[in-house]
Amino acid sequence: MSKIKHHPLARIQPLPLIPRQWTPSVACPECHRPNDHDFRLCQMCGYERQPFPPPREKLDVDDDKIQARLEEINKLAVSSDYGKKKAALENELRNFLGNRSPPKDLTTASPKDVCSFLVWKDEGGKTIVHKTGGKNFGEKRKSGCGCPKRLAAGTVDSVIGQLRSIFTKSGRGGEWNDAICAGNPAVAPRVAEYLRITKAEQANALIQPTQAQPVFHDKLEALCTHIAVKLRDPKTKESKLFTLARDQAFFKAMFFGADRAADLGRCKSEELAWLPEGEGILFNHTFGKTLRDGTANTFPILANENSAICPVRGLQAYFTMATALGINLSKGYLFRAMNKSKEVVNEPFSYDAAQSRFKEYLIKINRYEGDTLHGLRTASAITIAMGGASQSALMAHVGWREKATAQRYMQLRKVCHDESPAAILREQVTPGARKDNPKKRITDAATVYQCKNSTDYKPVL
Repeated sequence: MSKIKHHPLARIQPLPLIPRQWTPSVACPECHRPNDHDFRLCQMCGYERQPFPPPREKLDVDDDKIQARLEEINKLAVSSDYGKKKAALENELRNFLGNRSPPKDLTTASPKDVCSFLVWKDEGGKTIVHKTGGKNFGEKRKSGCGCPKRLAAGTVDSVIGQLRSIFTKSGRGGEWNDAICAGNPAVAPRVAEYLRITKAEQANALIQPTQAQPVFHDKLEALCTHIAVKLRDPKTKESKLFTLARDQAFFKAMFFGADRAADLGRCKSEELAWLPEGEGILFNHTFGKTLRDGTANTFPILANENSAICPVRGLQAYFTMATALGINLSKGYLFRAMNKSKEVVNEPFSYDAAQSRFKEYLIKINRYEGDTLHGLRTASAITIAMGGASQSALMAHVGWREKATAQRYMQLRKVCHDESPAAILREQVTPGARKDNPKKRITDAATVYQCKNSTDYKPVL
């Protein structure tokens, strides 16, 4: 038997690996059976799918230009204050979920993960929740007792709202289904229960939502008088003259306009108009915190006889100073910022910069008590409400949309007057109140009650 020679086989080249791409199925319009996305005949009923017809008219479509515009819109959405906060929160959430065991992401997060994230966020809270019976119970600002710090209930509510938006954007929808454990986890009842318990816990610890301390006209007058002295001082540097003139006009306009500081800082000169006979100035805001859907907030500020805080005189002084310094305010932002080189630039006067200046002035005159710029708006709303303005007029001037906000200030006028229930109770129990106020019909309530509810009444028939 002859020997057979075996020759080594050539090296076999493996076939190239092609990644498999999953594409969603397309339902047949007749029998609704799922088919391939590019099917021509239905596998169930034989329905013949018509090819996409060619366009009727040839158009010049610049895809690069369209893409550039979409990217610009995306940058505008992310660059806003709310966009930046939500983007930072989304990064925090992704990192938190990725560091858990087992790791998760936005597509697999559960309501329990959302609650765990809120508990983790509590570590950065500043609200001290004192325990009942503790030495600092009821003292909001005192610390050192070992009681835990939490996020304020209002902050938790805001974070949950942003989380809902984040999960909706990631494709989780706007609702949660407990039966199949699918949907938006931030909308789940478990998260709502977490918020309810947080509010109840802080309410039981006597923690009320922080309200801005009102800055009434007397404190504003002291502040503006201090600025006026600086403006008249020959030793004041030229670089500070513009800042002083801008600040006093900004604070006066904010108080009498009851405007938001951030909105007023973004106000443009084109939004201002003189009222007839120079009676005042009309503002027409078209962009702001709540003005992004084509609505506008129009309000006037009128001249008054108090020259120290008159907003019209304050704006005129600001215009005069800007003209003297060679700054043209006729176009662009009305209240402008200064760069690091002490140059006036056509950029908005930010809230943080305005608040820093406001605090600095109050410290110099020894009147700072934790005040914020929002206190000017609060004091303005209180003054308007106590002066007798109607709810609709107050809402129109301040730019509120919710009636509940206006009613909170209108309530002061209802409860703080001579005919209020509290005043009637005081006069009813005050000895000699009827003698001191002969014009008022004040009768002893006990006597009237006993007479009207006597058991000695005789039947009519």
